Amino acid sequence: MYLGVAAAAYGEVVKVLHARQPPSYAQPLAYHPDVRRHVAKMSVDLEAARLITYRSAWLSDTWEPTPETTAALYRAKYIVGEAVSGITRTALTLAGAHGIFKGSRLEQLFRDGALAPIQPPQADFCLWNMSMFELDLDPLGILPPLKPI
Repeated sequence: MYLGVAAAAYGEVVKVLHARQPPSYAQPLAYHPDVRRHVAKMSVDLEAARLITYRSAWLSDTWEPTPETTAALYRAKYIVGEAVSGITRTALTLAGAHGIFKGSRLEQLFRDGALAPIQPPQADFCLWNMSMFELDLDPLGILPPLKPI
């Protein structure tokens, strides 16, 4: 769902940047070099999140549940949450003040995107689980964080 929010925010800001032309300028905001750089970064973040999500879905469909498939799902949830949060924040910044008004499509997408990292499983929980897989740690040996002597 959050991947869709990120894609919608990206598409909406591209439309806004083509439509908004500052007074006394001959071209819309889409031509500004800083705007173009932000849009390119948003595109990279969106595509990376999409590909990681596709890979995790493929692993889940192809393999039995394993620590690797579980880590892939947590990786996808984490990266999509980070991507949608960043993309919607940048989109709102690029769109300008009218983008924050109640009823604006970008305002709604920003609100939805801001919740992604805290929706279960939360970003920290995803990272905690991925770290166990990456470091090949036994989950039973993890708690408490440091074992007393």
